[in-house]
Amino acid sequence: MSVATYEGFVDESGQVRLLEPVVLPIRARVFIVVPEFDEKLGKQPRHIYSPRLVNAKDAADFQLNEVTSTDYAAL
Repeated sequence: MSVATYEGFVDESGQVRLLEPVVLPIRARVFIVVPEFDEKLGKQPRHIYSPRLVNAKDAADFQLNEVTSTDYAAL
């Protein structure tokens, strides 16, 4: 397993922002390490929000096309 480290920050809305552009594959496994974090978590868990599309209409760009399987045994 290879590991890469990127520096970033959490913005006002709770989004993690990296200091340099990084392209990761879909469903990439990531770990978030928070150095020097002294605040007590208390009863409420912290939330890390997933990225969202700005326009819901853009979801059509990610629609998958179903391909029918071919019976190669019959050839």
